[in-house]
Amino acid sequence: MTLHENTQSEAEDERGDARDNTEQNRHSSPDDNAKQNRQSSSDDNTKQNRQSSSDDNAKQNRQSSSDDSTKQNLQSSSEVNAPNKRPALLKITLTKSKARFFAGVAFTLGCVVLLVLFPQSGGMLYDRAPLPAGLFFPLFLLGVLISLFVDFSTKSKAVVRLVKIVALLLCFLVILYLSEILGSRHLWPLPAANPLAFLYGLGIIAAIWAFIFALGGSASWSLRITTLVVLLYGLANHITLTFRGTPFIPQDVFGLGTAGDVASSYSFVFTYELAAALMATAGIFLVAPRLKSFSLKNGPKWLLRIAALVASIAFFALTVTKPFIVSLNLEPFYFEQWQSAQRNGSLVNFVANIADAGSEAPEGYTRETAADIAARYTSDSAQIATVKPDVIVILGESWADITPAGRVSTNQPVMPFISSFQERDDTSYGYVIVSSKGGGTSRQEFQFLTGANDVYGLHTAPFLFLVDEQLPSIVSSFNLLDYRTVALHPGAAGAWNRNTALPAMGFDDFYTAPDLWSQNAPTLRTYLRDSVMYDKTLELLDNADEPMFIYAITLQTHGGYAHDDFTSTIHITQPQGSYKQTEQFLTLLNESDKDFEAFIAALADRERPTLVLFFGDHLPNFENSYYDDVFDGSDPIWRYQAIYGAWANYDLPELSFADNTPISLSYLNLYLMQAAGLPLTGYQKFLIEGAEEYPVSSIVGFRRADGSSLTVDEARQTQVFKQQAIMQYSFVYDRAYIPEEFFFLRP
Repeated sequence: MTLHENTQSEAEDERGDARDNTEQNRHSSPDDNAKQNRQSSSDDNTKQNRQSSSDDNAKQNRQSSSDDSTKQNLQSSSEVNAPNKRPALLKITLTKSKARFFAGVAFTLGCVVLLVLFPQSGGMLYDRAPLPAGLFFPLFLLGVLISLFVDFSTKSKAVVRLVKIVALLLCFLVILYLSEILGSRHLWPLPAANPLAFLYGLGIIAAIWAFIFALGGSASWSLRITTLVVLLYGLANHITLTFRGTPFIPQDVFGLGTAGDVASSYSFVFTYELAAALMATAGIFLVAPRLKSFSLKNGPKWLLRIAALVASIAFFALTVTKPFIVSLNLEPFYFEQWQSAQRNGSLVNFVANIADAGSEAPEGYTRETAADIAARYTSDSAQIATVKPDVIVILGESWADITPAGRVSTNQPVMPFISSFQERDDTSYGYVIVSSKGGGTSRQEFQFLTGANDVYGLHTAPFLFLVDEQLPSIVSSFNLLDYRTVALHPGAAGAWNRNTALPAMGFDDFYTAPDLWSQNAPTLRTYLRDSVMYDKTLELLDNADEPMFIYAITLQTHGGYAHDDFTSTIHITQPQGSYKQTEQFLTLLNESDKDFEAFIAALADRERPTLVLFFGDHLPNFENSYYDDVFDGSDPIWRYQAIYGAWANYDLPELSFADNTPISLSYLNLYLMQAAGLPLTGYQKFLIEGAEEYPVSSIVGFRRADGSSLTVDEARQTQVFKQQAIMQYSFVYDRAYIPEEFFFLRP
């Protein structure tokens, strides 16, 4: 029973006694009253009865007001319940509720199991955490137990209201703690390091609760539902951090289907963060009934619900905006989400990404300015292409060189065939700078196919929000050149909306797992081998009557490198350490190298001119200790450095840029069109000018052709940055005002 309920119950008992006594006095006969007075033990009453006639007594009793009787009964009740004349403000007793008692016993056992299995779950998540932080979680558990085993009662409504408000605020704090512990971040450094982020996080929790309370009217159930909402977010964040190494952001909601498709390749471990979060959730669920109802001091409950609804909507409308986020310095680090989550807290970082999701025109953008830039470049005619080689693009999942010479030694070469491209005359090899680590494949695909660049602002789920049938891309160019365009992906068709986005971009056919899988299809772990996709590519080439553009995505080296039933054959001999996941990835990469070598060998015998371009989409995600031991971090660009290379059964032409130097992924399609000897659009010619001056234009910095570097802030002042930002905004969001022949080949 709550404090408020105890007070109400006692008051109702007192009023009931008063009514009973009043009724008794009203219906008493003169004789009964006389008899009652004669039995009085008081000397004064005896004397009074002797001096009063029975008629006078009856008259006196009839004239006694019910208020006097009520007052007498209230005093009598007070004497029985509290012998002292001044009642205690707060009464504390052990609970008589069996349900709460057994719930307390069960919760106690859960706490013991939690602390025995995961001693660090007491809150001391990091050695650097101060002692008060380590005590927070145990004190919360203790508070839950006290609320279950002890009853509190008081006659002061003000005390009841105050206790409920304080308890509710403490629950909000625990819910925020729950979200942060699942984000692998201790809550308590946050108030000192970033108090505004801490208060904003509490405000988010309170606003969610207020909105649910306004809809349902139950304080306790609103608290339970709020806890579940935050728990679901926290679990998604925890799983994403574990598997991908980056926090869960709003755009990841659209990739939940993809996550389900690849989840089987990951090993799930029940961690102490999960255990602590579940205990926190259970604690709030058990405490919530004690906050059963809220009411205004003067006013109906529906008025409080309306106030809660208005307050919650106003909070989200005013604070989940880019100006507000910027004013509190809570902007997310777009490509280093882990850092902004650590700085601002996981929940605040998630909400800040919602506020920052919209597109914003770059400085100096006008439609006239964009049109003036476009007018300086003329697209080539599709008719000038005299030779049309078959063009094959391989996106190698997580293909990257993570064993730099002089720092890492292995028992055998990892990619002997692909690495040989650095020395051969008929191939090219280099490094491509991407915009994510451990994930974000679809975003890299969009940049390669269109030439757009994350550094100038792109939605993190472009296949969902930026693709339409009029979007210019290299697929458009191949279609205008009368190529048959085919995409291959040995996974689920709907992953990141590819089944809608790729056909909309102009691909004639899109083959996915059901088209490639057969009863005898070879696999590695849970994925089809790369060789299956290469066999399909060769089949398409052999049966084609027109030139082919084939865009193929591999999955053999996809993340999830902790399979116990997989035997690694590549072992790291230097540096010394335990790198089991890294060795599993290197073994998979070695298998991909073998499959790719067999594919190139099959193509070498073809008579038709054929060009193959491959590139990696991002670095793999495995033990951070390996990266810490191998890379010193002095050059941040290594975190975004994958590999690319090209092979052709004809002499590759001299290119105007990318001479075995790192280039941005957005420029790689320009390299492809030049290597194939195919015509260029005006937009591609515009981008080539920028690539020749700054071959690396990335989220971690710019690099000139001579190798010198600029920070992104320094690059913002350059003409190349300003013009490319303007033209990309026009290309993605406002291209209706640019002549179509700038973005497409002329007929």
